[in-house]
Amino acid sequence: MHAVWHQGFSVSVEHPTLWVDGGEQIVRDLVEVMTHPRITADCLRHLIRSRQRLIRGHYRLSDGRGCLMFVLTEPLGKWQIRDRSDLTSFFGRERGVAGWPGHIAAKDSPEYQPAKWLVRLVDGQFCEQVRARYSRSCEFFDYDLVIGVAAQILAQREPDRLPAKLRWQLAGN
Repeated sequence: MHAVWHQGFSVSVEHPTLWVDGGEQIVRDLVEVMTHPRITADCLRHLIRSRQRLIRGHYRLSDGRGCLMFVLTEPLGKWQIRDRSDLTSFFGRERGVAGWPGHIAAKDSPEYQPAKWLVRLVDGQFCEQVRARYSRSCEFFDYDLVIGVAAQILAQREPDRLPAKLRWQLAGN
């Protein structure tokens, strides 16, 4: 099983995305998004329970299904991501004064990049830039990888809340 270490988290998921070039970057981006200070353990649990509601190509549908960011942030109420501007304001961080040297718009900030590229990947927008970031792994990406990463991050955030059998499995036994 392939392990990716990022921001103090170790993620080991048996998934085809990790067998080809660029897969580790997808996992690192997922870790960045799922460990964002506003993403709570409740958000991760909700995402895992809501796997069947995840869709591609839209932020949300009238039947309650939604994209990764919509479902992940649903427990946050008024801070839920419902569109592109919500995504930018949630993850992006503007620096400096617009029009002055050194200004960085929220959409260009380093903190926003993982979320931006994941949304494009989830939606199947395999443009040159997405392929440059994720290489061939784009073709193997699916929500099983997302749920696997979420489960491992949750387990590492709250190891005492896991059932003993799951703790034992995650320990490699």
